[in-house]
Amino acid sequence: MTKKIKHLIKLIFVACVFYILSYVFDSYFGGYWLKPEMDGSVRYVPNAGGFALPVSIMWQPRYGHDSVGHTDLLGWIYAPLILLDRNFIHPTKNMVLDEQGTWKWLHHTSSDQIHPFFRKEFEDWKKNSLTNNVEHLRESPEQ
Repeated sequence: MTKKIKHLIKLIFVACVFYILSYVFDSYFGGYWLKPEMDGSVRYVPNAGGFALPVSIMWQPRYGHDSVGHTDLLGWIYAPLILLDRNFIHPTKNMVLDEQGTWKWLHHTSSDQIHPFFRKEFEDWKKNSLTNNVEHLRESPEQ
């Protein structure tokens, strides 16, 4: 191999390592986006290829967003890694196909699993939810 080809291979390798490591850090500081998004799994008219419905809680990296109809520049750049991330590490939570499991997960998850954009709101909701449940138990007549 010529010197130029070896240099090009090293450059491509370094770029790939940087790409993957930058996504790992971006994903580490990301979380589940609590606004339901479309992932194409549930459609308005399924047999006719109808519109996708926003019923999925999906993992999003800290910077960048990728969902059907809502993808920004970093979402496009990281799309292959986001797809792998959702398939193997952070699975999508579907509120229609797995309604009970999603709500159970939501009540039992910690705030560090939630995207920073929604984290404060989630912590407030969880605190109020727990407070209301305790007050409800106190108000219930004993049997």
